[in-house]
Amino acid sequence: MNRTKKIIIITFIMILGVITSACNSGVNELIDYTNDELQTYNDMWKGIEADLVTISYFTGADEELYEMYDKVIPELQKQLDFVESVSLDFDEAVELHTILISSVEKELIAYTKYQEALSYLLEGDEEEYNRLFDEATVSLEESYEEIDDYNNMLDDLGDKYNFEIIE
Repeated sequence: MNRTKKIIIITFIMILGVITSACNSGVNELIDYTNDELQTYNDMWKGIEADLVTISYFTGADEELYEMYDKVIPELQKQLDFVESVSLDFDEAVELHTILISSVEKELIAYTKYQEALSYLLEGDEEEYNRLFDEATVSLEESYEEIDDYNNMLDDLGDKYNFEIIE
């Protein structure tokens, strides 16, 4: 084998090694993300899940419901602050996480608008209440759709890179 062919083969092997190494570090980042940041976010969400369910089915006084929003909205803001603080490099991890950020933003907007709508109802302005309530509902539905997209993409990435998501 002549020297030129050896150099080409060695160069090809080195390039293949660099590509494989880059892919592995990206997959490792994705796995670390699901084990660390995603788990932290899920724990934060579970911390207010019962309150969100209570709000959804609340039948008491409007003033009490307003106070429940006062408790939940700051926790949603903490979730948003947390997910926005996560820094990722691997393109597919970034794309996945961007969906989560958008979903959390829309959830926070929805609950903030629900509370604002309730304040208008307490003041007797049903028209503004209805308008804001409808906007909040659309925002929350969009948030849920994005979480579905997020979960589907996460499952697809798990299949693609052969790792399992444990809930």
